Amino acid sequence: MAVRRRASRTLATGSAISTLGSAGMGVASPLLVLFMTRSPILTGLTVAAGLIPPFLLGPLAAAMADRVDPRRSLVMIHMARILTSQTLGIAFLLVEEPVWPLIIATFLNACWECFRTAAEAEALRQFIPQDVFPEALARSEIYPKVMAIPGRVLGGVLLSLNAALPVLFDAVTSLASLAITLRLSRTGVRRASLPHRPGRSSRASLPGAATLDGLRIIGRDPFLGAAAIACSTAVFLVQAVPLLLLDTAVRQTMPPALIGVLFALPAVAGVAGWLAAPRIHQILPERSFLLACFLTWAPLLFVVSGTLRQPLTAMLAWAMCNFVGTQINVVLAVHRIASVRPERLGRVMRADRLLTAGATALGSLIAGYAVAGFGPRMTAHIAAGGTFAIAVLLAVFFLASRFLGNRSAVSAVALVPSVVRARWRSGQGEGGFIVVGRLWRRASVPRASSMVGGRAAADTPAVRASPL
Repeated sequence: MAVRRRASRTLATGSAISTLGSAGMGVASPLLVLFMTRSPILTGLTVAAGLIPPFLLGPLAAAMADRVDPRRSLVMIHMARILTSQTLGIAFLLVEEPVWPLIIATFLNACWECFRTAAEAEALRQFIPQDVFPEALARSEIYPKVMAIPGRVLGGVLLSLNAALPVLFDAVTSLASLAITLRLSRTGVRRASLPHRPGRSSRASLPGAATLDGLRIIGRDPFLGAAAIACSTAVFLVQAVPLLLLDTAVRQTMPPALIGVLFALPAVAGVAGWLAAPRIHQILPERSFLLACFLTWAPLLFVVSGTLRQPLTAMLAWAMCNFVGTQINVVLAVHRIASVRPERLGRVMRADRLLTAGATALGSLIAGYAVAGFGPRMTAHIAAGGTFAIAVLLAVFFLASRFLGNRSAVSAVALVPSVVRARWRSGQGEGGFIVVGRLWRRASVPRASSMVGGRAAADTPAVRASPL
C-alpha cells in the first residue's frame, strides 16, 4: 500500500512539473510572436496551434492510452518534448525571428501534452488502488491548475531576460518529469485489478467510437445538450479576450514580466473557483444556476470591452469570468454524475472535452482575424453581446421546456429571431407582440401526430426515463 501511495505522489509530481514548463511556454510563445511581428493574426495562429491537437488527437490519444503501458508512453512523451525544445533552441540560434519554428513547436508540444494527459489518466486507473483513487484523482486535477500560476509568471519573467530562456526552462522541466517517470517505472508497482468491461466489440474500441456515443448521450439529455451548445458557443466567442488583452498590453509597452503576472490572475481565479464551487453551486437549482452564470458572464465581458485601455481592470474582469466558468464546469459535472451511468460517464466527459477543445481552437484561430479586421474594441463588444444573446436564448429554452416540453422549447428558441423581426414590423400597422403571439401559438399548438388519447402528448404525465 505504501508503494502505491508513493506511486500516486510520484505521478502527480511529474505532472505538476511538466505543467510548470507548459504554462510558461503558453504565455511566452504568443507574447514572443506578438513582439516580433505585431500581428494579431499570427498571434492567434500561435494560440490556436496549442489548442488544435486536443480536438484532433483526443480520441486517438485515449485509444492509445488503453493499449500501451502508460509508464512507457510517458517516458516517450517526455523525450519527445525534450527533443522539440532542443530543436526550437537551435532555431533561436540560427534564425533572427523564428516565428514559424515557434508556431510548429507550439503545435508539437500541444500534441505531446494531449498524449501525456491521456497516459496519466490511464496510469491513475491502472496503478492506483480504489482506496486512494479519490485522493490521487483530486491531486491530479488540482496540481496542474495550481502550477499554472507560477508557470505563467515564470514565462513572462524569463522572456523579459532572454527570448530563449522559456524554451530552456521547458526543456529542463521535461527532463525533470522524465526522471520522475523513470522513478515511477522502478517502483515495482503492479497494475491494480480492473473491473471487467463486458461487450467491448471491435467497433466500440475504434478511436472516436466512444466519443460519438458520448455525443449521442449529451444530445438525449436536454440540460446537457443545451449546456453543451451554449458553452461551446460562448467559449468560441470569448477566445478573443486573451488575445485582446495581450495585444493591448504590448501596445502599451508593458514589460513581459508584468504581462506574465497579469495572465496568472485568471489561473488564480480558476483555482479559487474550484475551491468555492462545492458551496456556491448549491445556492440555486442547476438550470437557474447555469443561467445566472451566463447572465454574470455578459456584464463582465462588457467591463472588459470598456476597460481595454486599463489592462489591470480588464484582466480582473476576465479573471472573474474564469471564476464563473469554473462554476459552470462544476454544475455540469454534478449533473453528469447524477444522470449518466458510471460505465458511460467517461464517454460523455470525453465528448464534452472534444466540443470544448474544438470551440477553443476555432475561436482562437478566428480571433486574430477579428482583431485585425474589426479592431480590439469592436471585437470585445461582439464577444460580450454574443454571450448576452446566448443567455437570452438559454432562458427562453429553459422556460419553454418547463411549460411546453423540450420539443416546443426548441421551437421557442427558433422564434427569438422572429421576435426581432416582429419589432421592426410593428411600425407597419401590425403590432410586434401580436406577431410574436401568433408565431408562438403556431409552434406550441400540438399536431395530430402528437395527440395521445385525445389530448396533447405534452399534457400527459411524463414517464421518467432510466439513467442514460
